[in-house]
Order: sequence, then C-alpha cells, then structure tokens
Amino acid sequence: MIDTFVIFYKTSNYNTKDVLSLPGVIRELTRKDFDGNLRLCVKPSLFIKKYSSTESSNNKVLCNLKETLLVKDYFDKKIGEIGELRRVDFAYDTEIHFNENQKLNKFFISMLLASRNSSLNKIFSTNTNNTSLNMKIKNKTMEFSIYNCNDKDRLGNTRYEQRFTSLRGLDNFQNKILKSLNKYDKELCDLTSTIPVIETYFSELIYNEYQMSKNKYKNLHEFIAKMDNSNFILTKNVFKQFFEKISDGNVDFYIKNFRRKRKDALKFITKLEMETLIKKIRIAIDKTK
Repeated sequence: MIDTFVIFYKTSNYNTKDVLSLPGVIRELTRKDFDGNLRLCVKPSLFIKKYSSTESSNNKVLCNLKETLLVKDYFDKKIGEIGELRRVDFAYDTEIHFNENQKLNKFFISMLLASRNSSLNKIFSTNTNNTSLNMKIKNKTMEFSIYNCNDKDRLGNTRYEQRFTSLRGLDNFQNKILKSLNKYDKELCDLTSTIPVIETYFSELIYNEYQMSKNKYKNLHEFIAKMDNSNFILTKNVFKQFFEKISDGNVDFYIKNFRRKRKDALKFITKLEMETLIKKIRIAIDKTK
C-alpha cells in the first residue's frame, strides 16, 4: 500500500503558506528550489482522514492507488498544474515486533541486496536513543527499510518500506506507480533464488570470524553463542556449512546438545517463513493496485 509520494510542480504561481496548510502535506519534507519549483511531499492517508466521513477512514494509515489518485488530483487542481511524480513509498505493516524477528529481517533484507547486485555488507542502521530498531539499504534510485513502528500511527509493530526515490520519465502518475509496483513485485517473486548466496555469505563470515578470534573464547560453544546472539546464524544451512569446516562431528547432535545447555538458542529461520513473508508483501502490493 502507498504511504507517501512526492510530486514536482514547475509553476511558481502558488502561495507557500497556503500549500503547506493543505491536508496531507508533510511540511518538513516539502520545499521549493531557487527557481520557485515546488517539491511537495504528501501522505494521502492524512488527506483522506480529513475529508472522508466514513469510520474506516479514521483508522487509515496506507492508501491504494485509486485513493492516491484522488488525492493527487486534488493537489493538481489546487496548484493549477499537473505535477510529476518523483518518489513513492510502499509499505507493509506486520503485528510481529521488530526484536522478535531480527533473523528473518536480516535474511530478507540481505536477499534484496543480493537481488540488486549489491554487496551484502551494505546493511546499516540509524540509532535512536542508542537503540537500533531498524535495518536499511539504499542505492541511487531505491531505498528499503525495516523498522520498529509500534510508537507511531501504524497498522502494526514493524514496517517493511520500499521507496522509489528517483522516478523520472514521461509516464503519468498512475503508470509510474504501477511500473514501480510491478518492479517490486517481480523482485519479490524471484527473491528466494538468492537463498544459497546468502547462506554461503554468512557461513563464510562466521568462519572467518572464528579463524581470527577463536582464541578469545573459552570454547566453541561460547563462540557459537556469540554469533547466534549477533544474528549471524540465520538458518540451519548457514550453521551446517560453518560447522563442517571446523569439525568432523555430527551437526544435528551438536545442535541438540547446544540447545539442551542454552535455552532458546540456535533458532533457525526456514524457507517457509521467508516465503510466507514475501507472499504477504505481494498480497499488499496486489491490494494497492
């Protein structure tokens, strides 16, 4: 569903104060350039809350394409020009808390990096009160964030947000959004093909760390506990690939013994969990159209 969009107006025939007071306008992200052109950032759900009298609209946080088109048409008429779409943010909210799903989130965002041919060490976080409750990636034209949103006006506790930040071309507003949605959907459809790449990357990451720092730990158990708590051991296959490089023992027996000594340890995510998350986001994309 659509959270935010940015439209560009070339005209200077508008009153800045009047525009900033319009419903749905995000004041801090709206600005004009030296030539008087306007970069207008709009959250359509805020507009609909203001003008719709239905009970469902009072709880609206995200909008579909039809609703967004109505909002965009309102601004075009108010400003007297057909604005050009420059950015659109799509979002999916889940009830699961960010801290409860960090391994799945890290694997999911890593798959996106791999699908975009980016280095897998490009995941970053921004700190709020010394706490990182987010994961982010970006390139010149797109950004993707997973972040805690239970302190905001959201439908859930964690948000998955895909942002197309540099839309250009002659397509109209509707076609640009549809093309962006289709691009995102196709990427998600093919995402699980990157799983072997991600598993190999993290198993090698753990192995290299072990080679460099194994003398810092009392034993292998302590090292594995550290890697597990740091959310590097994402799947059973990640662990298996690492374990087979350093031991001739039975991996299943080791996992069972490790879990016996450490409660809630080595909780692996599965391909089914990843496929379920992808399916839910794709359903949200379909509802947007």
